Amino acid sequence: MPHPDGDRERNAIPGEAVRRRDRGLRRVSRTTLAVAVVAAAGSVALGTSYAQTMAAAASPSAPQPAAPQPAATSAPKPRSTIQAPAQPPTPTQQAPQTTSGAS
Repeated sequence: MPHPDGDRERNAIPGEAVRRRDRGLRRVSRTTLAVAVVAAAGSVALGTSYAQTMAAAASPSAPQPAAPQPAATSAPKPRSTIQAPAQPPTPTQQAPQTTSGAS
């Protein structure tokens, strides 16, 4: 004949198992928090580094020496602009060539 408290004992969680479970949950929580903090700090460090690199690239590093000025006999030349080609590209009978990095 089965013991009347047999089912209750089998389903009960002993005190040591509860403590181990709680200790494991605390460990996982601390590890997750640590990973999140390290990821946030790394993101800030990379963002700061990127911003400084971009700022350094945008500003001239050293003043350029002034080039000798030509005589002011003609009108000043406009700055370099994109110019249209003399004639449009001509169609071709060759198949288009495409190169990609995929293999």
